[in-house]
This record gives sequence, C-alpha cells and structure tokens, in this order.
Amino acid sequence: MLRSSNCVLTGKTAMEYSKLNECPLDPGRQNLAEHLTWGPLCSWRAACSTSTHKKKSRTNTIVKQGRFYLDDSSICQRTPPLPIYSRLWVGVESDQQMIRTEEHFMANFSPSLEECQKAQIFTQIQVKEYNFRAKCIYLAVMVRRVILAQGENKVDDRDYYGNKRLELAGQLLSLLFVDLFKKFNSELKKISDQIIPKQRAAQFDIVKHMRQDQITNGMVNAISTGNWSLKMDRQGVTQVLSRLAFISALGMMTRISSQLEKTRKVSGPRSLQPSQWGMLCPSDTPEGEACGLVKNLALMTHITTDMEDGPIIKLAFNLGVEDVHLLCGEELSYPSVFLVFLNGNILGVIRDHQRLVYTFRLMRRAGFINEFVSISTNLTDRCLHLLRRGTPLQTRPYIIVKKGQPMVKNKHIKGYRYDWLQPEEAYRHSDVPAGLPPEAHGEV
Repeated sequence: MLRSSNCVLTGKTAMEYSKLNECPLDPGRQNLAEHLTWGPLCSWRAACSTSTHKKKSRTNTIVKQGRFYLDDSSICQRTPPLPIYSRLWVGVESDQQMIRTEEHFMANFSPSLEECQKAQIFTQIQVKEYNFRAKCIYLAVMVRRVILAQGENKVDDRDYYGNKRLELAGQLLSLLFVDLFKKFNSELKKISDQIIPKQRAAQFDIVKHMRQDQITNGMVNAISTGNWSLKMDRQGVTQVLSRLAFISALGMMTRISSQLEKTRKVSGPRSLQPSQWGMLCPSDTPEGEACGLVKNLALMTHITTDMEDGPIIKLAFNLGVEDVHLLCGEELSYPSVFLVFLNGNILGVIRDHQRLVYTFRLMRRAGFINEFVSISTNLTDRCLHLLRRGTPLQTRPYIIVKKGQPMVKNKHIKGYRYDWLQPEEAYRHSDVPAGLPPEAHGEV
C-alpha cells in the first residue's frame, strides 16, 4: 500500500476501506515483493543548491595570494573574474557595477584588477545572444561574500539540520527507475551496434530484442534485497515491514538512516543537535553501533512538498521587489537595499525589507500562501531569503505569540484537526531556512 494518488484506495472512506479488507490507519509507503511487505527507509543527505546534477561542471570563487580567481572544472586554468564580468554582462564598464565602491572592497579587489592590467586581458567581446546579467550579479555577490568572510572566525556546524534534506521513497524509486531505464537503453544500443553492421537478408527489428521484464525484475530485486545501485552502492535501503503491532509499523515508517558508516567512531553525527528539536525524537534511537545514526521522526513533524515559483515571484514584485534585470550597479550597492533571493537565485532588491517580511508572514498565516514558504532576513549580508521547498525537509510546529500571549487557546486545542486550526491564524508550521544562522530563524 503506497498511499499514491493513482491508487484505487485514494479518496475512500473508513467504511469503504473495511469493505476492501484494508486498514484506514495504515500509514502507507510500503511495497509488496515476493509475498512480503517491504518498506523503504528515509535517509539524510546534504542540501545541494547548485545545478551540477545537470551539467558536469563546478565553479568556485577562491582567493590565492590576495587575488580572486574562478576555478571551473571545465577550464584547465584559473581565471580572474574581470574578463568573466565583461563577457557575461553587456555594458559593464565600471568597478561599481561589479562590486561595491566601499574602501575595504576596493582594497581587496585591486590586486585582481592590477593582474588583469599587467596581462592585458581586458576583453570587450560580450556574449550578446544570451542574457547572463543575473549570473554576473551573482558572481559579484560571491566575490563580496568572500571579501566579507576574510578575517572572520565564525563557528560552523556541519551537523546542523538546516543544511540537510531527506531522500524519501518516491525519490529513491524514481532514481531506481531512471537507472534501470538507462541500462535498458544501453543494452539495446549495444545489440544494435553488433547486428546492424553485419550483412543480413531480413530487416533488423529492435523490438525483438527488448526484454519486457527487465525493468520490472530490476525493481523487484532491489526492493526485495535492499541493495540499490543509485550513483553509489547502498545496502539496507528497504527492510521487511513488521506487522506484529501498529506502533512497530509506524515506527519503521518514520525511521531515518544516515549515510555514515556505523563503524566510524565519531561523536558529531551521533550526538543530539539543538536544531533537531521538534523534528526528530531525541530518545528513539537503537543501541549499539547504530546509536545516533538511525533516528525517528517526531509525531508532529511535517514533510514539505513541492510548489510553484510563479505565484511567489508575482507576489514579491507586487510587494515592492524591483527586478534585478532593471537595475544598474549603483542601485544594487545602496546601503539601504536588501537583495532578495528565491531558493538561492537573485530575484531583485527591496528597500523596505521589514514591510515585505511582515506582509509575507501575515498572508501565510491567513492561508493565502503555502505554509511551507519560509522568509528570513540576514542582516550581515543584507539579504532576504524566500525559500520554497522543492526538496523534502522536515518542519516543526511553532506557536504564534503576540504581546507575550500565545494565540493558541483551549478552544483550539479541542479542535485538534490541523485544517480547522489554520483559519484561526493561531497555529502554523515553520521550517528551518537552510544556510542561515539559528538566530535568524525566529519568526514567532
């Protein structure tokens, strides 16, 4: 029972479930293979905000001997950023359009300008067929971030849960299907390359060489054995679901495993993390070598789902966000403006960021915006982050407090249904914004 939208049990009542010999309290997400019920386990992975999964290239902004370089995997030599600016952005002419004109920015960026001047690589050949202005602005933001980060020794925690994502059963099954489908196509190509060059009287028919059970057998074998080959060999992805009691089945459905090896004697991933409060159960973990690496979701945890960007972008522009493509370098460097990011991409700038944050939260609590859209402010970098979760992330409940009084009353506790509480604006779910300090997460 997968609880899929394509299942025949979708939309059935409790009475109809009993007529079909199904349990209405079944949490779903299990598969039948070889007359046994198998349940895939969720697993942690690091949050990825780049697009390297589509293009096998990676670009980093690095500092070497006081000079800034772009290190790209597709280029054999490190490149100063100035030629990249002039190629990406048609019309870039001054330093102010690349970085700010404050003294500490220019003092750190001047060695890179001097190197370009000595090498005489000031190019004026722009790429006019494509609009790379947003990329150029993003590159300038990265250089400014590197300049601001120099000399600061801030403590960072790699086990912080805002930088992690979940791999659910749907994602794992889709990756498994793609892997098997690619294998199916490669075998057909190999057969056709062997037969087509030969002289034959009959015409070659590729349909005769198709194995209709190859993908099915591959998925059944992976689910029944638990050994999956998805970019890396994983073992124990699926386990036999215990049906001895309802709580045992529910406990397995909420179990989360880590990618770390159980034999590694490290305390960081095993210890309790303050950011896991309300998301993971602090005490429900096995004993022995898997202690702290296998955890369970809390009872009030929600998993975010995907949503569209269009309505959020339109609302942001209506609330005063200025499009980044309509601004010059001077307007981007005003001390009073904040850069607005949507899922890591630059959307524009806002002059009154407090009004935007207040309006977004007010509309979210009223139900006009999805409850999983997060908004937070980073005063250090003068940025405002709008996060629409396209990847599964855990969320925890927060109680809204106004003037020192909680908005949740006894009448709300009696109406325990979540759909009933949302119109009362007294209860909401808020996720932890990725890549932001914990003090920027308080929105109550």
